[in-house]
Amino acid sequence: MRSRFGKARMLHIILVTLVYSALATSCSEDGSNKQETSSLTQSNLNQLFQTAIDLPKLQEFFHLEMESRKVLCITGEFLPDNLELNKNGQPIKIVSSLTECENCILFDIVKITNNKAQLVMVYEIEGVVCELELQLQNGAWQVGTSTLTEH
Repeated sequence: MRSRFGKARMLHIILVTLVYSALATSCSEDGSNKQETSSLTQSNLNQLFQTAIDLPKLQEFFHLEMESRKVLCITGEFLPDNLELNKNGQPIKIVSSLTECENCILFDIVKITNNKAQLVMVYEIEGVVCELELQLQNGAWQVGTSTLTEH
């Protein structure tokens, strides 16, 4: 049976998976994968995640005009507490797992160290993975690099 993916596409998927795995297993000195967010305010954290969700290249995938997608949810083991985010004028719901909400973004990798952040978001319902590197400059998060992969 012939694969629906070409060799180049399969190689890309394997490389992306290896990079995600390497990032997910890298740890701080004490062996944990915790973030250094003590110098960031709640406002900084809200803006960081709002900037990620509002990334222009992601917008075409949300389909918020559809009834089943009016509520957007996020989840992830390393999400900071008390995030207050919104999409299309509606609050974003934070859930503990993907099974709690059909329209959910998984923040699979969250690495924040003072003024730099690395995020990997998985929007399973659309088969999209987005990897972002952001930097806090003059009190605002700016996207440095971003890649979006459709599976």
